[in-house]
Amino acid sequence: MKKTADLTARLLRAAQQGRFHVVEMLQASGADIMARGEEGETALHCAAAEGQAEMVAHLLPLTDAVDVADAVGATPLHWAAQHQRVEICTMLLERGASPNASDQEGRTPLHRALAAGAQPSDNDQLARCCTIARLLLEAGAKPNVADAQGVTPLHEATRGGRIELVKILLAAGASINAPASTGETPLHLAAAGSQKEMVKLLLAAGAAVDDADSEGRTALHRHLRGSPRHKEVVDLLVSHGANVNAVDKEGRTVLDEAARRNERDPLADLLRRHGAAD
Repeated sequence: MKKTADLTARLLRAAQQGRFHVVEMLQASGADIMARGEEGETALHCAAAEGQAEMVAHLLPLTDAVDVADAVGATPLHWAAQHQRVEICTMLLERGASPNASDQEGRTPLHRALAAGAQPSDNDQLARCCTIARLLLEAGAKPNVADAQGVTPLHEATRGGRIELVKILLAAGASINAPASTGETPLHLAAAGSQKEMVKLLLAAGAAVDDADSEGRTALHRHLRGSPRHKEVVDLLVSHGANVNAVDKEGRTVLDEAARRNERDPLADLLRRHGAAD
């Protein structure tokens, strides 16, 4: 048992590092190419995550199933997408990897790619994420798959403020008003994050301005509860028909949110000019 565990650990490390001769030597010593590490990962998972393209090419013909899942249900494609490995994603998809495989949280490779791409990054990383999103969508990834929390790929891209990714998803048919389990739509997230350009894009694409989340809050509520707050975002929402007298489940109006720090807050006065009632 100890020998087997040692062989497996060495195999996974060699795959991660792209060391062919070590992998071949370990196989000759009896290592199982499909052996699992502590997190259920195989050599293919490790090579995919580290961008070891030659190693992936070596392992694919030896692998029983390209969609082999780790302990949390993630396939090598999940790992490659999460780590922004464009070449590996291409190789796996060409081999038949499912772009719609879901892990135990219901997250697809597209979810993972967009969550990683939504983090602060350089332009090169964002470009890789856009490329991977297109690859997955062209391979048949469903843009409206929701995870266990009801989060869609569009929620992920919006949360990160990635205009380019949102445009790719909308062009692929992403549902702009899909609510998460919290009732939040992408517009709620953009408004809460004070993302003026994202709010503008979503509204232009047909986002429902007065959809309420599970707390009864509209995008206007969410923006006014957040920080920083911007007149431009309020203007955008109101100009697209936001109800300035909307009331949440706690009985709070958007004016209550605007004036909670200062009764004469400029945004509160702006809402009053648009018809908000005290």
